[in-house]
Amino acid sequence: MLKRLSLVSPKINWKSIDDVSKKNWYLVISNHQSWTDIILLQSYLYGHLPPIKFFTKQQLIWVPGIGIAMYVLGFPYVKRMTKAQIKANPNLRNADRDNIKQACEGFKNHPTSILNFLEGTRRTISKQQAQSSEFQHLLKPKIGGIEYVIKDMGDYLHKLIDVTIVYPKGVPTFWEFLTGRCKSVEFIVNQYDIPEEVLVDNDIERRSALASWIKTIWLTKDRLIDDLIRSR
Repeated sequence: MLKRLSLVSPKINWKSIDDVSKKNWYLVISNHQSWTDIILLQSYLYGHLPPIKFFTKQQLIWVPGIGIAMYVLGFPYVKRMTKAQIKANPNLRNADRDNIKQACEGFKNHPTSILNFLEGTRRTISKQQAQSSEFQHLLKPKIGGIEYVIKDMGDYLHKLIDVTIVYPKGVPTFWEFLTGRCKSVEFIVNQYDIPEEVLVDNDIERRSALASWIKTIWLTKDRLIDDLIRSR
């Protein structure tokens, strides 16, 4: 669709694309820089993977058009609780955990691609500096969300799909993208088998193994982005 509308000229490098199937379940991760990332992921993964679903903030349900669309498409909502809210009502402590568990039960009914932006927010230079991140082009990954998904969906998940999105001429705003001012995108897809040590029942062992595995993937992604930027 994007190519037909001439909004962007993508350069897609999908390794082992023939190994994926719409009949399997996948965990999808990606770096995050712009709202356009979501459009690109939905467009370029469409037809190769089952439908993409991702957890979104409950506040978005009130955004005209977007909120209703996400609700109709079955996107699960999570409600971020503040420390003050949890202190006032300790029962809210596990609200997000319960929402994720409930959503995963629904995902088991049909093949699904579960998307998670591990950085937790759109990456900017100021956010990266505030984190003192060890990565040149990424924010630190947060594994809490995918740990819950792996715990609830481990036996169903076929592979982890890692997407790297690079805008060689600069990250566009959503409006710049819609008006055709983003002419170049690098879209790289890698696939990983999920290690057995990440699928164990022990919460402490699983979290430790997952943190180590994701850090390795993130370091590889960071070097890839650096190489693409240097080769402009």
